[in-house]
Amino acid sequence: MRSEVAFATSSRGSTMPEDWRVAPLGDVLTLQRGFDLPSQDRLPGEVAVVSSSGISGTHSEAKVSGPGVVVGRFGTLGTVTYITDDFWPLNTTLYVRDFKGNDPRFVSFLLQTLDYEAHNDKTTVPGVNRNHLHQTLVRVPPVSEQREVADALDAIESKISVEARLARQLRALVIALFERRFPQLDDETSGAWPIVSLTSIATFARGVSYRSDELRPADRALVTLKCFGRDGMYQTDGLKPFAGPYKASQEVRPGDLVVAQTDITQAGDVIGRVVQIPAHRDYPTLVASLDAVVVRPATAIPNEFLFGVLARESFRDLARGYANGSTVLHLDGRLFTDYALQLPPSELLSRFADEARPLLARAADACQQIDAMDALRRLLLPSLATGTLRLSGAAGADPGS
Repeated sequence: MRSEVAFATSSRGSTMPEDWRVAPLGDVLTLQRGFDLPSQDRLPGEVAVVSSSGISGTHSEAKVSGPGVVVGRFGTLGTVTYITDDFWPLNTTLYVRDFKGNDPRFVSFLLQTLDYEAHNDKTTVPGVNRNHLHQTLVRVPPVSEQREVADALDAIESKISVEARLARQLRALVIALFERRFPQLDDETSGAWPIVSLTSIATFARGVSYRSDELRPADRALVTLKCFGRDGMYQTDGLKPFAGPYKASQEVRPGDLVVAQTDITQAGDVIGRVVQIPAHRDYPTLVASLDAVVVRPATAIPNEFLFGVLARESFRDLARGYANGSTVLHLDGRLFTDYALQLPPSELLSRFADEARPLLARAADACQQIDAMDALRRLLLPSLATGTLRLSGAAGADPGS
């Protein structure tokens, strides 16, 4: 992969480069529907199971050899997953059965530029027809330039992956440090420190209820359920532009802690998870949605200590016990009033806060780096994939641009 990438505008502006061609997608690749695999039939293994929203589990057997590209065709439309190893695409997806000599990585980026909503042929649950997709006209460069484009976009995605991995590691390190410093926090019988309720060391503000017509372009955004990853990480692509009213207590300031109070996963993977919210480059104001509750420490309680309390698996396990609902889980607010813990002396709280603060700050910086690089990727992807912006080494690119 290149360490440096230079770009040049196509020598004919927005006109397609001479060495590119226009062809139906079906002439570039062949899409095939995936295979059924109920959850109860999955066996322990390392083969990725790919659903319409991405990798969703593992199995002992592969159906397709890697590298491969999978597109969500039912439910979640247009999510494109590139996978290097053998895999099992579910029947809610389309996978590329034949790349017809084209670069698989370029194909994955090309498929991200299609308008899947225009091919939605379902009335209730979204779905696309592969035959309609095969008829879509696309621009295709020579294979050599396909690889150049893929390398450039891969460099951006590699940076995103590095920062995401660092953020996860830093979060895990803070939690491990917390457990080491306060191993008996939930032991109400030790008598080492005073027992307090969670509501005595923090305040809780439920998010705003909103109407669909309030989700329109604005200089502020809602922190929604999609901001909570199943792995506990904050996801900026879950933000929704919001133009409605809200209370001051519902505003999420940089560094604030937000806990998920709803969940649509069957296993309760998100309910009770806490994320620390960094500043956002496009939205100076963030507001908690009804799916979330803003948690702020009381006077003399470090925010880092409160993060440690809420980020532990023991708190998550307790939260699941306070969740109810059949299709959508809702967190019972009594969790916060019922939960009790030992409160360490202020000098121990300060020592932990001093240790955890730079780690959490770097994790927040990683989230901002991810957001910036993702914005760059979204900006460059349609231009590079259609030839309106070309790499300076590509044939026909204008070196003076």
